[in-house]
Amino acid sequence: NKNNTIEENYVVIDDEKGGYIATSHLIENGCRNILFVGGQENVLSNKDRLRGYKRALLENNMEVKEKNIYSKNFKRESGYFILKKLISANEIPDGVFAGNDILALGVMQAIRESGFRIPEDIKIVGFDDIICTQYPEIALTTIVQPKYEMGVLAAKMLLSKIKNPKLRLDNIILEPKIVIRKTSIR
Repeated sequence: NKNNTIEENYVVIDDEKGGYIATSHLIENGCRNILFVGGQENVLSNKDRLRGYKRALLENNMEVKEKNIYSKNFKRESGYFILKKLISANEIPDGVFAGNDILALGVMQAIRESGFRIPEDIKIVGFDDIICTQYPEIALTTIVQPKYEMGVLAAKMLLSKIKNPKLRLDNIILEPKIVIRKTSIR
């Protein structure tokens, strides 16, 4: 029943700002032909990250090219096949902002298999800071999602609501941060 709307509270990260920070970092490090490789087009976090990507380009007087925007799904294979296809068509970017770290891993694999170097030829930034991105052989520059902090805040929110169901709580939007590793700077 549409009339019985449930007020839900949430703890999220500012995805748009994260996309902006990631793309700005690539631009600051000399990238001029930056791909966006994202997840499903209709997923809100993907839309917001893409919006941040576009804003960073426009603020740096760079054109937003539809041919540089790929939204498929958040799987490693997607990142891999998108890059393989582009490289075989000799359309080589100098930067890639991957909508999540799993996609970034596929992107990295395709680039390395094709004989290009990271970050010398192509720089990459992911999103999430999943545990394996910290390993030295991956060392992915990425936008950090503070998952533990998000969980703690959500749990506190839930407990407050249980104690007092009438309590009005503000939704929490956390600031994204970039962790710079070896895929974006020499």
